[in-house]
Amino acid sequence: MELTQPLGNALNQPIKEIWGKTPFLKDLRSLKKKDLMFCKICKYKNYCVFCYANNFIWNKGYKKPYPYQCKIAQIKYSLDKKSND
Repeated sequence: MELTQPLGNALNQPIKEIWGKTPFLKDLRSLKKKDLMFCKICKYKNYCVFCYANNFIWNKGYKKPYPYQCKIAQIKYSLDKKSND
């Protein structure tokens, strides 16, 4: 995953400090699937394996779902439904 914004400098700061104090990383760590509007209303959300890295790469941001993962969730839902019929 390539980030387009600096997070810190590991040569000048301890990694623990970068991880704990960088606003972007704090926001990313606190984000839950239920906080994302698209996912919150999705009928396949229980079948989704949400990946922030894929979201970031695909959408240039992590707050929108990665369409491929949505498709996989739909397939999982369909398979589960068929096996329970």
